Amino acid sequence: MLNLFQSNQMTELSTAFCERNDTFDDPFDSLTVIIQSFGIGQWLKLQLANHWGISSNVDCILPATFLWRLYQQVLPATKSVTNSPFDRARLTFRVMHILKAQPNLSSEVMAYLQGPGDPDLRLYQLSDEIASLFDEYLMYRPTWMLDWENGQATQQGHAKWQAKLWQQLLEDIGINKTLHRAALHRDTLIELKAGRFPSGLPRRISVFGLSTMPPMQLQTFEALAEQIDVDIFFLNPCQHYWGDIISQKDKAKRSIRSLNDHTDRLIEEDYLEVGNPLLSSWGKQGREYLELLLDSVSAQSHESFTEHSSASALDYVKNDILNLTYGGDFGLDATPNLGMLIDSSLQIHACHSRLREVEVLHDQIKHAITQQPDIALHEIIVMMPSIADYAPFIQSVFTGSMPFRIADQSPIEQGSIVTSFLTLLNLSNVRLTATEVMDLLEVPAIHRHFELNAGDLETISYWIAHSGIRW
Repeated sequence: MLNLFQSNQMTELSTAFCERNDTFDDPFDSLTVIIQSFGIGQWLKLQLANHWGISSNVDCILPATFLWRLYQQVLPATKSVTNSPFDRARLTFRVMHILKAQPNLSSEVMAYLQGPGDPDLRLYQLSDEIASLFDEYLMYRPTWMLDWENGQATQQGHAKWQAKLWQQLLEDIGINKTLHRAALHRDTLIELKAGRFPSGLPRRISVFGLSTMPPMQLQTFEALAEQIDVDIFFLNPCQHYWGDIISQKDKAKRSIRSLNDHTDRLIEEDYLEVGNPLLSSWGKQGREYLELLLDSVSAQSHESFTEHSSASALDYVKNDILNLTYGGDFGLDATPNLGMLIDSSLQIHACHSRLREVEVLHDQIKHAITQQPDIALHEIIVMMPSIADYAPFIQSVFTGSMPFRIADQSPIEQGSIVTSFLTLLNLSNVRLTATEVMDLLEVPAIHRHFELNAGDLETISYWIAHSGIRW
């Protein structure tokens, strides 16, 4: 059975997850959990430990990894293949090989490759973008790739040369040309729908915390749900149906498009524009995922929505989103009462650098702990677009002040020697600031190699500062 658990609270979803997984009494039977990031997986293990007193043999894997394992179990052709020949990195060099042999594949490709600059660098960059595009096509437009493979390509626009390039790629790969996502997905669904399920399937699969899912992945889980339990835990910010709301920006685009196409002008009733605008502007990905889940005829829905206390501006906004209201009112003409939203639960700080951002964050966390002593440090999470950009500043500001941990860093980001080496490799594409040069010289392996000591580094820093060097 396919079970859909919805809630606006992550804690409610984790409680439902723990209660669903109370019957696994075999220590050798792993609990399979499909997650969006390994940070979520670690948090779920802690929730299980808190709920049942123990958390053991929990297999947290990413969706793509799980599906590749499933393909290897179901399809004989994949059993001897450890790495997909359609991996983006491999595909990039295959595309380079073809484009170098046939630069006249299309006028657009030829014009780009003959542009100014290093021709080999342009060839690599274009090949990398094409490989990335094909990878997305295989995930989100599998029917296109299967049509191209069978010679049913469209003869219009860029699709014409892309289809030709895809056919040449398959010819170049040879015997393993059917090991791409679209073909594997098609063949696996055929096997599962025929009732030929592999041995060794877990008794239950839990999908937790995914913000989006391609249709082909959901189709696979629906097929598996005929044989085993598949639980999908979806963080839904709104308890009402919100699939037909639209942001002002998208509405303006569609209105302009309709005028250009000389179609009927859009009217207010075409798109229900209600609720807090944050839901329509920031919730597009979740809305599409929700539509996929609701369209699944086999899904059994379980809901657990809770209102917030409305004691703060943040709670007020969350309740707006939950109830599809705006300022507590429902309808197109709803106007929020801003006088009710004056507190510090929502803040925006404009800072001139990443270092200043981290310093302000540090001060705000200290202030919050002082004001509310019941807040524990392990309950505070700070998110940012790229942890690698902020990690050095976090280390310098928080070290010695309060306990902290930097999560989701790759081994490359944690190793100063590897990071420095990659920085030097990238010198042909970037310029280094004076600060970045000093950061390189302060790497122990580098200043040992040049026989520099602390006094030398201070001297170099003094020279750079007083010479006015910036780049």
